[in-house]
Amino acid sequence: MSSTKKLLTVFGATGKQGGSVIRTVLKTPTLNAKYSLRGITRDPSKPAAQELANQGVDVVRANLDDPASLKEAISGSYGVFAVTNFWEAADGSKETQQGRNIVDASIASGVQHLVISSLHSVDKLSNGTLHVSHFDSKAAIDAYAESVRGDKIHISYFHPAFFLQNFEGMARKGEDGSYSITLPIDPSVRVPLLDAAADTGKWVASIFESGAAANGKTVQAVSFWTDLQSFSSDLGSALGKKVTYNHVTADVYKSSLPETVADELTDNMKLVDQYNYYGKDTEKAQPESDALLLKELELATVSSWVSTFKLQ
Repeated sequence: MSSTKKLLTVFGATGKQGGSVIRTVLKTPTLNAKYSLRGITRDPSKPAAQELANQGVDVVRANLDDPASLKEAISGSYGVFAVTNFWEAADGSKETQQGRNIVDASIASGVQHLVISSLHSVDKLSNGTLHVSHFDSKAAIDAYAESVRGDKIHISYFHPAFFLQNFEGMARKGEDGSYSITLPIDPSVRVPLLDAAADTGKWVASIFESGAAANGKTVQAVSFWTDLQSFSSDLGSALGKKVTYNHVTADVYKSSLPETVADELTDNMKLVDQYNYYGKDTEKAQPESDALLLKELELATVSSWVSTFKLQ
């Protein structure tokens, strides 16, 4: 019966990450038998939220800027998946405060396991040479959570890799009908990629299932590692089209971007080019994260992901 299930509260329930968590629990018999779901959204009346409600998800409204509403929304939860959105206001301090609000509400409500969707500090990794605000604002949430974690709550840090979905807007069609992906990342650099829609939920559910073993752990959530030249070739094979990788300088890439995001996104690409996204040699540490994955959950490949890929 549902009353015996552990309640997982999922922020961003209609988004890529939160939606993936909900789908994974609903579609995996062992997880569906163990957990009930509450989805947090800004507008429960929207069609996407109503669709979740029709699947048995308890859809609740909450405001990340209102600690009281968060505590009420989280009440009774065994676990909470927290996701914040830097790009909504393009304000790092605001995002950090929202994350802190979720941490505080989770602790105050007696949540046993909090999983935070976050990222590492690019400022620290690059010794201040790169500035990627949407990474650093999330890293500040992690730092705060670690400072207050104590022994009454398990907190885990889910660090998603570079989203495969990002490539949907990057593959450009040429006059000859072929496609190219143009980035300032050396074609030999190994890059961690994540099918956010398919695999976020698999990673997050596995972290919840790991319990104490994941407490205080930072998890590299990766579908697979590859270099962009191989990825472009594999993508072309899966699509039945010619896709090539075009390596350009950072300055050329920056000149193609809107001025408001040019510095942020260019330094983001430099992070991948110079530090393999998570940091140098972090692919060697991937088995430590992979060990947490539930054996029944298979991660995406280029071939499986391409069925949802939309060429522009």
